[in-house]
This record gives sequence, C-alpha cells and structure tokens, in this order.
Amino acid sequence: MTLQESRFSSEELESLDGPAWLLSYRKDVLDRLSSVTPATESVEDWRYSRIDQLDLADYGVMGALAPKASELGERARDFLAGIGDYSALVRVVDGHLVGVESSDEVADQEIVITSLAKRAESVAGLGELLGEVDEPFGVMNDAFSPDILFIDIPPRVYLERPIVVISELSSAATNNLSFARTLIHLGATSEASVVVFQSSVETKLLHIPTTEILLDDGAHLRFDGIQHLGERTWQLGYQANRERRILHL
Repeated sequence: MTLQESRFSSEELESLDGPAWLLSYRKDVLDRLSSVTPATESVEDWRYSRIDQLDLADYGVMGALAPKASELGERARDFLAGIGDYSALVRVVDGHLVGVESSDEVADQEIVITSLAKRAESVAGLGELLGEVDEPFGVMNDAFSPDILFIDIPPRVYLERPIVVISELSSAATNNLSFARTLIHLGATSEASVVVFQSSVETKLLHIPTTEILLDDGAHLRFDGIQHLGERTWQLGYQANRERRILHL
C-alpha cells in the first residue's frame, strides 16, 4: 500500500460536516499526510504483516454519508445481553455518534458525552497524541473522521458502572473506507471504565478507528476493546495514551 494509491483529497475533506474550527483542523492535518512514513512491508513495523495486499484505491471514502437510524444489530444485542449494567450506552454507526442514553449517575456528576463535530469550539488535547504519529492510518483518521466521540469525566469523579460504546459498521460501509474516532479525558483522581464493542456486516470493507486517552494526575481508566468483525473486514486501529502529571507547588 502506498499513499499514491489512496483517493484522499482536500475536496473529500471539505465534504465532511462540522464547524469551521474542525474544517481548519482537518486541513492542517491533511498537509502532514504526504510526509509520513509509508506503510509497506519494507518498513520494520509492517514487515510481518499483509499490508502490501491492501490497496486503498479499492475503497471509497464514506465519511460524508450520514447513517440512517436503525435498531442495534444482532451482534451488538448479544453483547449487551451479557455485559450487565452500565452507566451510559453510546451508539456510533459508521463513525457517526447517533445516540447517548445516560443514567442519573452520569448527569449528576456532569460527565460529558458528545460529538465534537457539533461543538462550536474545540477541546484541549484533541490531536495531541495523533499529532505525534508517523504512520499514514492515524493521520488519515485524524483528517477524515466524520465525527469525534468525546467523553470528558471531571476531576474527583468515581463512576461505578462502565460507559459502553457500541460502534457498528452498517451495510453502507461495504466496499468503503470508514473511520471512527474517540477522545477520552479523565480529570485528576477520577476513576472510570469504558468498554468499546465493534461489529461489522459480513461484507468487504476497511475500517480505521483511533482512540486517544488523556489522564490527569492520579486518574485511573479501565479501557476494554472488543471486536466482532466480519471475515472480509480489514481493520487498522490505533490507540494512544498519556498520563499527565500535575505539579503541586
């Protein structure tokens, strides 16, 4: 796979929804794409992979296609039936946040679960970790994700039950490249658990999810990622974490 084979362009980027600050952010990221290290088997990190079998030109970019409202898929329903109680249920379809069901526990502690693509202003830490990535898939996600799920837990919060994120790829993802992006921030000394369940249809598709996790001083997060993807699914995911140490003088 080489970047020259991809179909990314500034025109496709401008077709994505979002406020002016997000479009400007995406354009800045796109400028980095041509300078990152290519993902090929000649590069040490990809030497034992099948990356040379992947041709991005085989996939359309579906980021601008808003998903239609639908019921949870069978795989997601089976997963929820076995997970037990949770503090919030978050639904993402084809990379777009489509619904949040929160308990009083979440509301009372002023926990934020929202879409940054619908927010008037950016948030601290967005792109802080992906901006350090020197590989194409993280940069592609940074520029072309149609939405950004933002989970913000204030300082000194103890969340007993997990936040569950169901991220599904629908039939609209067939023969397409899709992105999903999540930014999680925990304030100082907070404790929480986030579970992300990913599922797809049984068709040919390519999915690139990323998760950025920012932990302030003394914060603790349990993060679990679970996949039930189709046999013809390519997934190239990236997770980046940083614990911030705050000096008290």
